[in-house]
Amino acid sequence: MWLMFHGMPGSRMVWSNEHTWAESRQIRLICIDRPRYGYSTLKAGKGMLDFIRDVEYLLDFLGVESFEVHRVSGGGPFALACA
Repeated sequence: MWLMFHGMPGSRMVWSNEHTWAESRQIRLICIDRPRYGYSTLKAGKGMLDFIRDVEYLLDFLGVESFEVHRVSGGGPFALACA
């Protein structure tokens, strides 16, 4: 399972062409909109670590026990915080 963080500007859709490639290698991609991008909103008083707590909640909900983090450009700080 790969957790994908997009760059700036961007959204989860930047990875849409990768799903066929990943599926052929039995890799599950989880692509998340970062705050203020795509369908995500920025909540007042919330920071990057709050977003990572949301990521934790999502992964727990999906039953993900282990994953790799992949990122592009501005997704780097989020990937690092997630690690």
